[in-house]
Amino acid sequence: MTQNIFLRSCECLPRIGLGTMGYGGFFSRDSSENQKFINLISMAYELGIRVIDTAEVYGAGLAEEIIGQLPSSINKDLFLMTKFSAENSDTKKIEEALNASLKRLRRECIEVYQPHWPNADVNVEDLAIALLKLVEKGKVKHIGLSNFSTNDYKKANAILGEKRVDFIQAEYGPLERTVESELLPEIIKNHSILVGYSPFRNGNIFDGKSKNYQNLFDLAEKYSATISQIILAWVLRSGSVISIPKASSEERIVENFNALNLTISALDLEEISKMFEMLTVMVDMRLIDIGSDGDRKIYLSLQEAIQNPHNLVPGPMDIAKEIEMNNGMLAKPIKIKRNEESDRYTLVEGRVKFWGWMILYGVESKVPAIIIN
Repeated sequence: MTQNIFLRSCECLPRIGLGTMGYGGFFSRDSSENQKFINLISMAYELGIRVIDTAEVYGAGLAEEIIGQLPSSINKDLFLMTKFSAENSDTKKIEEALNASLKRLRRECIEVYQPHWPNADVNVEDLAIALLKLVEKGKVKHIGLSNFSTNDYKKANAILGEKRVDFIQAEYGPLERTVESELLPEIIKNHSILVGYSPFRNGNIFDGKSKNYQNLFDLAEKYSATISQIILAWVLRSGSVISIPKASSEERIVENFNALNLTISALDLEEISKMFEMLTVMVDMRLIDIGSDGDRKIYLSLQEAIQNPHNLVPGPMDIAKEIEMNNGMLAKPIKIKRNEESDRYTLVEGRVKFWGWMILYGVESKVPAIIIN
């Protein structure tokens, strides 16, 4: 496997980076392990990792502060990506959000700046122009998008001309392959880079009870590798992807990065693709039950979703607008699991999308879904 990827600017980056969601807390601040995370990023740097992904919302800004506390010799040599939240997508707020991030990161310039999620009230062309102005000011080197549709990526590139979007971030792994249908081919055509997050689906892919676990285990043994390394090699196979798995231990960071030394045959890569082939089907919304999502706030009724008392951003109404703007389609299908004792399903991913679709099309509609085992 080729270990590095070249940007249009001729910069060269290792194809495995490090995601920092959870460093310093998730959506609230937790400083109890700050030094641990500083040490982890420092070790990752010494190993050869350069791409570090973060966001202003991670740990309510603490993840960025942790990066800012790195030795300056490391900080200045990292290729940092950060994201501003949907509520800061108003073009008058973007530079203010950037300045706050730069202060936390102890930087004068960030390599990649991008909106974290679409904001239905702000069109992507205006976002692109605002980001271009920050590039021209020398505060940002590369324009990025995160969790945006293929259409939005095309619209941004059309307005940017030669500058273009260099990075677009999306979930990508064997259990989430939506990008392969349209977005990844468009990225390859435009010589941009897909930054794929959650390649392991929060560890779900390591579930020993899943139907593909034994096949992955056998492949790992064949190549004297680990399952995570096999998965990362598969994720990187197109040559246009940087993967940013989160890791909370030195051992896992080393394991992930060493996937760059692994070469898997084209036949076995295709076999992995066949193992995790997913088809989108249209499912009656009345047959889908809302499952729990750990400690995340969820809505259990249409009225509650419309009112959005938890102030989720983007909220269900925002998603309804986004679907409408995206030619009436979801950018990514919801995921459901078939109940063993009935003909019903449990919603396991895409709860805000579920309510956004229902708001737009009604409770008796059918929603695009992927049925997972």
